[in-house]
Amino acid sequence: MSYISSAPSQPFLLIDLINLRNVTVDVPTKSAWVQAGAVLGELYHSIASASGTLAFPAGICPSYGMLLRKYGMAADNVLDARLVDAEGRILDRAGMGEDVFWAIRGGGGNTYGVVVSWKVKLVPVPRRVTGFKVSKTSEGSLTKVIQRYQHFAKLKAKSDYVQRPLPVRALQGIWRSFDQVEAGPPLVQMVPHGGRMSRISNSSIPYPHRSGNIYKIQYFASWFGEDKKVEKRHLHWINGLYRFMTPYVSNNPRGAYPNSRDLDLGVNDPVGRTSYKQARVWGEQYFKHNFERLARVKAAIDPSNFFRNEQSVPPFVRMTTGRV
Repeated sequence: MSYISSAPSQPFLLIDLINLRNVTVDVPTKSAWVQAGAVLGELYHSIASASGTLAFPAGICPSYGMLLRKYGMAADNVLDARLVDAEGRILDRAGMGEDVFWAIRGGGGNTYGVVVSWKVKLVPVPRRVTGFKVSKTSEGSLTKVIQRYQHFAKLKAKSDYVQRPLPVRALQGIWRSFDQVEAGPPLVQMVPHGGRMSRISNSSIPYPHRSGNIYKIQYFASWFGEDKKVEKRHLHWINGLYRFMTPYVSNNPRGAYPNSRDLDLGVNDPVGRTSYKQARVWGEQYFKHNFERLARVKAAIDPSNFFRNEQSVPPFVRMTTGRV
């Protein structure tokens, strides 16, 4: 999750998988093996080169895409994987077992081992589709946005799940909040659920935000430079909007999108001493009722918590007193 250690005194290791980029498409079985270093553009190109009527339902985010409501998320369409565990073993689906295979499909990266390749299911698509994009902005504003984003920008994101249509007052509050940001374009992104997403069980993979959710909503603030006053203004904006949205979004617990990690929800102890009970504060916002199962899987595959980061799932350990 992080490119630096949150505990400078602790040794740590980053593994770069960029050279593992091979993609093998098997049209007859409608599947493909994809090494973990390949980007989605390479996967899409390989599939299109082999077939004009097959695709993989991912996106550019990378898990949300145009096929979400028809075929579900990318993780819903994984058939097998090769995982290197903390003992150095290379395990496929049969070797790791169904619990671990369940966990690695959306249960948080850098937690259970290192996935070096995935076998994915390819889905049928028409040869031709029609798509269009509607955008309302001024030419001058668009020019400024693109020009500034050519440079490195800092980003803060938060997320929610909407289960009832937002009333007019909520939408008006969002629009008014945009006027409070002086530099760096704010963004509120709504991703519709429904369709196939609502028919997939909340426990089929770790991602639990399915039936009952109209869409996922994300808030983004970005800024440039190291000016702490600028940073403070942007964090104040996004945190204020997040508080404003409280009555209009999911609750008990308030849901959060696992791939937009929000460290405001809580973080692990840097040296790996965080308990399951402590991690539930943020873990159940991401994974709801699936969090306990993820922690039990973690205890089975990596009991020493070798693979960890700021919000990785800690191993479930039941004390003799009955506490966790």
